[in-house]
Amino acid sequence: MSSDCNRRRLETIPAAAVGGEKEVDRISGLPDEIIHRILSLVDPQKEAAKASVLSHRWSKLWRSYPILEFHNTQFASTESAERFAAAASEKFSPSIAVEAVRIKFNHQKEWDVNFCSAFLDNMLDLAAKRSPLPQEIDIEAEFDRKTHSHVNFDGSGTYSIPRGLLLPRSNSNPNHRFRLKILKLVNCNFDRFKDIEINSNHFSGLGSSLRQLFLTQVSFPAGCQILNSIIAGASLLQELFLCVVPGIWRLQFRNLGNLKVLDIHECPVEYLEITGVHSLETLCITEAPLGGDFVVSPMPNLKSLNIHDACQLTQEKFDELISKSPSLESLSVGGLAKVQELKIFNADKLWRLGLSCWAQLRAIEMKAPKLCDFRYSGRIDFFIKFLGEVGSYRKEARQSLEARYWSFGTDEKEFHALRKFLAQLTQFWFRLTLDFYFRESYEHRWEEFQEKSPIPRVEHIQIEWDFSILINKDAFFDDLFQNFHPNYLSFTREEYSYSTSTEDYLVAVEYVCKKFMERNSNNHCGTTCKCWHHQFKDMKIIKRVRDGRIKVEDGDKVMDISPDTCSSFAEAKQILLLLIWD
Repeated sequence: MSSDCNRRRLETIPAAAVGGEKEVDRISGLPDEIIHRILSLVDPQKEAAKASVLSHRWSKLWRSYPILEFHNTQFASTESAERFAAAASEKFSPSIAVEAVRIKFNHQKEWDVNFCSAFLDNMLDLAAKRSPLPQEIDIEAEFDRKTHSHVNFDGSGTYSIPRGLLLPRSNSNPNHRFRLKILKLVNCNFDRFKDIEINSNHFSGLGSSLRQLFLTQVSFPAGCQILNSIIAGASLLQELFLCVVPGIWRLQFRNLGNLKVLDIHECPVEYLEITGVHSLETLCITEAPLGGDFVVSPMPNLKSLNIHDACQLTQEKFDELISKSPSLESLSVGGLAKVQELKIFNADKLWRLGLSCWAQLRAIEMKAPKLCDFRYSGRIDFFIKFLGEVGSYRKEARQSLEARYWSFGTDEKEFHALRKFLAQLTQFWFRLTLDFYFRESYEHRWEEFQEKSPIPRVEHIQIEWDFSILINKDAFFDDLFQNFHPNYLSFTREEYSYSTSTEDYLVAVEYVCKKFMERNSNNHCGTTCKCWHHQFKDMKIIKRVRDGRIKVEDGDKVMDISPDTCSSFAEAKQILLLLIWD
């Protein structure tokens, strides 16, 4: 209903209907459309009790609420979920069309797989029987930890999507037409669609109204044919995300004039065609073979390109891809085994560059006068060679430099060259971040170079590694702080890191904290020279990042470090320390 109609209905509501001046309940007299809009802005399950108290009418309004939403983490047991499904089937008004279906099973709460599948069938059947069909479908069927893992995914253990939820039952009835705009599926399959002819208009019709398509761990009975049929008919599609979709070795994106975001991750794509996609702004391809059959037309509006671990992508096709993207602002590349030269010319708009160095890369040629954000991962020797190219840019453009070292500690010459180079480099860059990833023990010292070059101005040092493999911890940290005086020191642990356990992570943080706390100990530094122990003044905790949120300790103030502080870091994904030097 339009806003004008709602306004006129509000003007005609009598005072008694809204309770008059003495009554608190002014909601009961509002039209259903307005209250449904209010409900769509909040979580109806969490706010149901509050809504019922504020207005008696809200206690029963959920029966006509056009969004069917369920999350298994909000239910204590399967019995409570069954009661919810029974109540919904019995009381959900059959005359109300379901606009959106959002059902999620989280793998952290493992229920019986058969129960979950049957529950999904019942809930989705409730939506499929109404006309018209939903405009949004969001299903996450991660029934257990096995289905949550991407490793060796073959389509087994997935939930089979009911045909009636996606396909109209009658083409003659206008209420049964295709109207799906958003489709998000996790750990599902299309096995119930296998008897439908690929060339029929069912699949192309399914995509005819789509704006957003997100598929994660989704399998198709006919491989890539069904998916290509859906995409071919999706002329209105704006965003497409494919992650771990087996069997799709061939993908075609033709004449999708509205497509702006294309993201392909961990899919066995060997043939990829992107033509007539003039509105594309973001293209991300990671862990896909991409052989010589890579067809691409000019993409004048492409601003962000991320291509990693495309092991079969040739030098010729990579150069063609870069040349047909004249408006690039952000570029991230890495793991391109058949690409030996990285050539970037006429990149007048490029301001961010991410480079994960690979063994076959031999040379870099580039012209990007606006480059101001550079992130590097790889060997230090090549890092220095590459930064020689970047160093010619004007000072005003240099704002952020982040370097990640995956092979740190393998060659002493690299340390010497790096320190000397950083002393020159940091005169021009405003912010420098060093990110250490250890794969070996640390055994090198920089003592002979401490007098030959000034201390580089490094703002932030970030450390992530398996602390147990670092043999000489004291030697590493003494050398680190003797050569760098960072303003910030952070410890980061990836959520799905296999190399860094919680115990190792806490040991690392506790070790560093105690090392700083013992800086004034007589036994800690027996030298009379002005080493880092004498220059260091204090350290405080600024923030912890937990579950994607930043928590500032002690309100807006930083928190003094103490032995007790380290015990509360078990759930923190990142710890940021403020270092104060003379």
